[in-house]
Amino acid sequence: VVASAKNLADGLMARGFELVSNGTDVHHVVMDFRRTHPALTGKDAVAKLQAAGLITSASTVPGDQRNPMLTSGLRVGTPAFIARGGTVKETNQIAAWFYRVLTCNQIESVGSDVEAWCRDHDPYPTRRAEDVDFTVPVETDWHCDSQGEKVGDSYEVP
Repeated sequence: VVASAKNLADGLMARGFELVSNGTDVHHVVMDFRRTHPALTGKDAVAKLQAAGLITSASTVPGDQRNPMLTSGLRVGTPAFIARGGTVKETNQIAAWFYRVLTCNQIESVGSDVEAWCRDHDPYPTRRAEDVDFTVPVETDWHCDSQGEKVGDSYEVP
């Protein structure tokens, strides 16, 4: 996971993005848009990337002058990518997708690419949604009333 984050960091920097600490030693990277994309907020970056199927979170960066609800940075983690079967080499593709979304505004095109990648890297390839039982049986000796107080002898989630 750390190796994938380091490779992602290298790919992002090669495409002109600045990172806090110029790389990473952990499972995520923090992008800093202040010099390379000054008009872009972390909040806007999250929305654009999410529209393309890439999930990230806005992040403040050292010395950030923006409101914490907007931010000048973005946090990108690699554990979910690796859990889906992504490889260290493939993190370069993520960097390319970020460039295409945040610099070239190719949201729909990248969205199609991300969707195809996810289909090819399905963590549950033999499971179909209609085969999964999402009900959660709960049996307890009590339940909560509308005020959040424990009452009664037993309760079962319908």
